[in-house]
Parts: sequence; structure tokens; C-alpha cells
Amino acid sequence: MPKGKNNRIAVLEAMLPYLVIKKHQALIGLEFERVYEGRNGCQPGLKLTTDNPIYIEAHRKRQELRDQLVQLNRKGMI
Repeated sequence: MPKGKNNRIAVLEAMLPYLVIKKHQALIGLEFERVYEGRNGCQPGLKLTTDNPIYIEAHRKRQELRDQLVQLNRKGMI
């Protein structure tokens, strides 16, 4: 069984066909988990520092996705 990020991705992908109300949140969650995949050609296993442009862009994207989830999960929103 996959661990960590791979497990989260596998669970979300397995749930997608059964989701109706929270499907959009699950799709955002998948995108959130996949932000660091591939690292735009970086060497696998390479640790990115917080001043690295790839890290900065990935962090910005994850923050944007997080904000989308917060907005979707607000009470009273349709």
C-alpha cells in the first residue's frame, strides 16, 4: 500500500467516481498533492530551499488551492 502523498492521491482518485457534493474539493485536493510532482525538471530527491524559484511558485500555487478549499467549505456557500 502506498504511503504519504501517494496514499492520499490513491484514496482521492478511488473516491472520485462516488463523490457528488464534494467532488470539486477532491479535485482541488488532488491538484494540491500533485503540485510538487515532477518539480519542473528538478533532480528527484533534490531538496528545494525556500528561496528557490520552483519552491516559491509551488508554495504560491498550494496557497491558492488552499484558499479555494476554504472558500468552498465556508458555511452558507452554495
